[in-house]
Amino acid sequence: DPGDIVVVPDVRYPYEIAFFEGKGRTALARIQRNDHGLVDDPSETALDDYHFEHRIDNNGSPEALAKALGMACARDGRPGIVPSSKGLI
Repeated sequence: DPGDIVVVPDVRYPYEIAFFEGKGRTALARIQRNDHGLVDDPSETALDDYHFEHRIDNNGSPEALAKALGMACARDGRPGIVPSSKGLI
């Protein structure tokens, strides 16, 4: 349905983004962790130069990540999405 919201937790290539953009309105967030070692593999670097609507640092607790996701959803006009440490509800 056009009003449905789908969360895709892992997109690594431009063609995957194009697939979802072709399905309707999208909001893309890059979640990154600073202490995660850099990996020089296309599956990790193919979207390095992509323009994401949101960039979220995941350097704290699961609750802090959930709060940051909730704030990004609200900025994107989706205040009904309430992230929790168990996923989006």
